[in-house]
Amino acid sequence: MTPPKEHSFYPSIPRRVVAALMDQMLVILGAAVFLSLFKTFDSIPFFWRHVSVLSLLFFYEPALVCCRGQTLGHQVMKMRVLDLRTRASLGLIRSFLRFIIKTLLGWFSLAMLFLQVEVRPYTT
Repeated sequence: MTPPKEHSFYPSIPRRVVAALMDQMLVILGAAVFLSLFKTFDSIPFFWRHVSVLSLLFFYEPALVCCRGQTLGHQVMKMRVLDLRTRASLGLIRSFLRFIIKTLLGWFSLAMLFLQVEVRPYTT
């Protein structure tokens, strides 16, 4: 792995936690809005109600990280997700894989960062 061309800043764990909590609250709020809209429109089939809410849950983070390099929580906390080699946003597949790994590991992955002395190479 070659070092990045520019100075790399890695956000602190508390900033990451706050951003993750903001994103979780936004997803919950979005799901609540969808569900309340579905109550007013009874003609929407049950299947499509679930598909829309599940789509929000599973595609919020990967889609925003792919297109913008950050979720809304990341933006508020002034964080971005970038490829270290190209300094560009991740593609959709890498964003989705990142989301799956984060979801499977959960908060455990953040807790493990506390146990490591140096968690990332090439930081100054």
